[in-house]
Amino acid sequence: MKIRRGFVSNSSSTSFVITLPKDLVVTPESICAFFFPNVRELTTIGYKQGSDFWVNAIPTQAVAEVIYNHMSAANDIQALEEDVVEG
Repeated sequence: MKIRRGFVSNSSSTSFVITLPKDLVVTPESICAFFFPNVRELTTIGYKQGSDFWVNAIPTQAVAEVIYNHMSAANDIQALEEDVVEG
């Protein structure tokens, strides 16, 4: 995932806004519990013309870890930018 700040033209990237409770201690486990309570897997279904459907099961814990890693990377970038500005 690309993290962009400011105006971007001709971009094919997708962005998501994630909101969490202020008092939530952010960990992969807490993200999983918040977004996917009582759900262990997400199912994706695909189809390519001329072939059969395919089905994938993705563990929600893996999805939560990806979300957490992207959030951590965004925080690292923000901290780096603040350090440079304060520099």
